[in-house]
Amino acid sequence: DYTTPENLGWKALAVNASDIAAMGGFPRYAIVSLILNEKINEKWVDRLYKGFKEFTKEYPVHLVGGNISRSESSIAVDIAMLGEVEKDRLIRRSSAKAGDLIVVTETLGDSSAGMKILQKGGKNPFLCKKHLRPTPRLKEIRAITSKMKLNSLIDISDGFTQDLSRILEESKVAASIDISKIPLSLELKKFAKEKAIDFALGGGEDYELLFTLSKKEAKKLPSKVNGTVLTVVGEIIEGKPRIFADNKEIIPKGHDHFKNED
Repeated sequence: DYTTPENLGWKALAVNASDIAAMGGFPRYAIVSLILNEKINEKWVDRLYKGFKEFTKEYPVHLVGGNISRSESSIAVDIAMLGEVEKDRLIRRSSAKAGDLIVVTETLGDSSAGMKILQKGGKNPFLCKKHLRPTPRLKEIRAITSKMKLNSLIDISDGFTQDLSRILEESKVAASIDISKIPLSLELKKFAKEKAIDFALGGGEDYELLFTLSKKEAKKLPSKVNGTVLTVVGEIIEGKPRIFADNKEIIPKGHDHFKNED
């Protein structure tokens, strides 16, 4: 209700492209399947495809087909995207090692704050745009992996602590994070004040990158890549898959696709 067809088209491709970036690759082809109810007309679909085209002008994705069907009530925009990555630049979630530094791109929590503002009918150009038009870090990850070796990688779609826990579970390690190092935007601080860190730790749909690399490789890590800030927020440690801050365990918060929200 609070987005436009153009923004929806952009975001549908962007979130899938972010998954490709999260393995060190680049997108090539996308297929679009639409399920539309009787309230949707051709003008709405044209505007949706305008959003697709705006995205493909900026990122190298080709729309190569799809399907459309009618529904009595539901609307679904379903994207299947194929990407490529060189064997020596493929990065999984399962290879984080004790001693690795934990790094994130840009600021966290902005998108979930933007969603809350939109749901209440409010306005905040910066935070709302972060939610409506996310930026997949495709250029950044390609630049980073051309200069250094990463051990693990994921995009932050379900929340920083939730997605970090997935790396920890698959790599069978733990993490120690420095809360004071979590990057927060000035806009988020103004909006959420003391609760800004809650948005950053558990808010979803940032689509920033979260990766780990050895301290030796981290010596090559710049402060910015393509204008995008990189911040070291913690370290991988030995232990069961748990997250600690100031020697206290943090329970992962964020979106769980298999949890019944009701």
